Amino acid sequence: MLFLAVFCGFLAENFREHLIDHRKEKDFVNSLLEDLKKDTARLNYGIRRLKGDITYTDSLVILYVKGNKENNYQIRMSRYGQAAGHSVDIVFNDRTSSQLKGTGSMRLIRKKALADSIAQYWNNQIKIAQIHDRFETFRVEQRKIGWETFGWYRALTDKADSIRIDNNQFGLSFKQLTRINNEQILSEFMNVTATLYDTAIWQFLPELETEFSLANNLILLIKKEYHLN
Repeated sequence: MLFLAVFCGFLAENFREHLIDHRKEKDFVNSLLEDLKKDTARLNYGIRRLKGDITYTDSLVILYVKGNKENNYQIRMSRYGQAAGHSVDIVFNDRTSSQLKGTGSMRLIRKKALADSIAQYWNNQIKIAQIHDRFETFRVEQRKIGWETFGWYRALTDKADSIRIDNNQFGLSFKQLTRINNEQILSEFMNVTATLYDTAIWQFLPELETEFSLANNLILLIKKEYHLN
């Protein structure tokens, strides 16, 4: 009888721990779901911003190849050059991931497919961070040479009147951007812009799009496995 009582107590304790772990698991996946929704919004914005950089670089290269034959050549070169180097920073929400990693709570995620997908999502963030550092290095260099090449500083010292170029309205006046300050380093500016472009289109953008897809698939998988709306 004593053995049976101890055994039943053991089973009851195991059952209680199982229920606690199950509740914790649900809490974690719900929290992770909220983080993923925020991540997808940030990724979507970052992807659109990076595509803008790429589009303006395309326009810049075409304009550079055509040369001074185009209307408002110097103004457009300056504006496209500036718009081709916008920063693209993605800050992932680590509220849940830090808890899962730091406390060993990944063991609570019982479904292997989900655990594997989460790990893949996290690992890709490491790759994105490395590519972002590379992109940012080229972007800062592009900006540095751009300030020497064009008269961007004038937009900071004068009141900017709105101008329209190729159906896009910008807050820079013709007077402020009437010339290229240094023709001799224009080719240098284009070279570093081309390097920035290659990093953006062949490395950064594909990884951001992959991460966006991984996040959306994770959201669907969590909702399916845990019957969440």
